Amino acid sequence: MKSLYILSIIIALSHSALAQSCWSTALNYPCCKNSCDVVISDDDGDWGVEDGQWCGITKNCGKEPEPIEDTCWALQYGYTCCEDDTIVYTDELGDWGVEDGQW
Repeated sequence: MKSLYILSIIIALSHSALAQSCWSTALNYPCCKNSCDVVISDDDGDWGVEDGQWCGITKNCGKEPEPIEDTCWALQYGYTCCEDDTIVYTDELGDWGVEDGQW
């Protein structure tokens, strides 16, 4: 059972963190590129519309990115950093945790 849990974490991370640029791509929707206007929010996050298509709005939408060395490394993959320092999984990108049901 433990190996199944670890395998599911690896699959989720490799699909989401490595291949995706923001949270909505895991749901087969692009990330908003030109707008930060929230049309609707749900359990997944904030949604906008661009070119007549739904898109995900990241938490740092419209903000100038901070230098990587001065901020959370996970932001570039569409994730936030945890307040809690409990490590659940480690890969080549770094240490991962889970807070509020989110990586």
